[in-house]
Amino acid sequence: MTKTPRVTLALTAGGRGGNGKTTTLVAIADYLASKGIKQTLIDCDTENAGQPTCFSHWLEGKGNTLNLRLPDDRDRLLTDSAECGSQFVLADLPANSTGDISRWLQEVATVELIRELGLNIIAIGLVTPELGGARSVVQWVRTLGDRARYLVALNRIDYEIVPGPVEKVFAEWFEGALPDLVPKVVSSDRIQTIEIPNMEAHGMDALRSLGKLPSKAVLKDSPLHLLHKQRIKTWRDRIFTQLDATGLFTAKDTKETVPA
Repeated sequence: MTKTPRVTLALTAGGRGGNGKTTTLVAIADYLASKGIKQTLIDCDTENAGQPTCFSHWLEGKGNTLNLRLPDDRDRLLTDSAECGSQFVLADLPANSTGDISRWLQEVATVELIRELGLNIIAIGLVTPELGGARSVVQWVRTLGDRARYLVALNRIDYEIVPGPVEKVFAEWFEGALPDLVPKVVSSDRIQTIEIPNMEAHGMDALRSLGKLPSKAVLKDSPLHLLHKQRIKTWRDRIFTQLDATGLFTAKDTKETVPA
């Protein structure tokens, strides 16, 4: 028997710090806000609280916090999400969180429990061009399996005057990790990819320092320089177009059923 999920919980999936997980989640929060879709925002990276690198920095006091090192808060990530009344919950997990919550995911957050809670899970993993840049995503897919769908964000990290072909830049993902996961672990329809486009470092630094969602950063009353606003707008629009194409963050998403 299946149950129609009421809430989609999108969470960042492990990996080292500084690979772009939080920035990607910020872009998704901005995307949902631009669509007028109700969302609940949770910062689980309590170790970096108050730092510009944490999710809360961007939320203007509108986010919640959970410490996933605590068993009660791990449970609340699921129960609070199921009861929040929002269509989407975005949760930014701490860096290298796979080991801390892997056992909990395997023993508690089972397919049956997720179905009973009426949740739909999207795990957002970051892949970088460096050697080993796909490792954490592979680990998360192997841990969650069919309990989730996956948005893999390919983050080029460094600015390229002429961007190289995506299959070449992320060869480790396309030639090694992906064939190892599909169809052995999950079906191909469970994994979608987007690219996080380059933005010159001083543009990203300006956006991060402002601490507002990208769409607010480009408004007329924003204090940012016009050139930075244009950089941010171009970056935001490219991500939004790709998110549109995935269909993961739309109203129809809640109609998917969880596997029995």
